[in-house]
Amino acid sequence: MSNPTLLIPVEFAEPELYPMDDMHLAGLRGFDIVLSGYWGVPEGLSPETVRDDHETEAEATLYEIAAQFSRAGARTDVQLQFGAAGVAEREYHNRMIADTDADGVLLADHLQSVHNILVPLRDSRHQAEIIDLVSAFDADSLFILELYHVTPDDAAADAATEMLRDVEDTLLARGFSEADLEVTVEVADDPDAALATTARDHHMVVLGETEQPEASDQLFGPICTYVAEESRTPIITVQE
Repeated sequence: MSNPTLLIPVEFAEPELYPMDDMHLAGLRGFDIVLSGYWGVPEGLSPETVRDDHETEAEATLYEIAAQFSRAGARTDVQLQFGAAGVAEREYHNRMIADTDADGVLLADHLQSVHNILVPLRDSRHQAEIIDLVSAFDADSLFILELYHVTPDDAAADAATEMLRDVEDTLLARGFSEADLEVTVEVADDPDAALATTARDHHMVVLGETEQPEASDQLFGPICTYVAEESRTPIITVQE
C-alpha cells in the first residue's frame, strides 16, 4: 500500500514554515510530502522577472525544509511557482492537489512537533478517508491521538461517543494501542469556539473538509480557516 500524499503550501517571499528539529517530524515519516511553493508577485511586476531574481533563493529554502522531512524518514518533492497573489495562488494549489492526488493538505506557519494530534469528527462524512490518513502517522512517535466531537445538544452525546468508539476500534485494528488513543465528547454552546480552544492544546489537527471556501482567495472552508486562525495550530484537511 502506498503512503498517503500530504501537500504543504509554502508562501513566499517570506515563508513562515521552518521545522524546528528532525526528531519532531518522525511522526510524518509514513507520508509522501509535497512542498508546494508559491511566490506571489505584486501587481505591475512580471512573474518572469521575479523568478529570474528569486528562483535560486526560493528553491534553496524549499530544499532546506524538504531535507528536514527527508531526514525524519518522509519522502519529499518540491514544486515552485511564480504568479499573481490571491485567487491565482489558490487555483495553483488546487491544481497541485489534483495533480499529486493529495490525500491531505497541511496548513501551517510553524511545525515543531508531531506528538499530540486532535481528530475532530462531526459525523460519518470523510470518516474512511480520515481513518486512512491518520493511520499513516507513526504510532511509535505519538503521545496521544484524540478522537473528538463537540455538540451543543446533550442528547447527542451518547451517539457521538458510539461513533468515536467505532473509529477507535478501527485504529486499534490498524496497529495503534489503547494508550495511543483518547475519546472525548464535549457539550458546548459554541462548537466552533470549543474546537478552536481544544486545538490549542495539540500539535496538529486533522479535519475533513466539508464546506467550500467563503472567499475566492481562500484554500479552505470557514470552519478550518476559523480554527487555524484562532488556535494557530497546524491543520491537515483531508481530501475526498
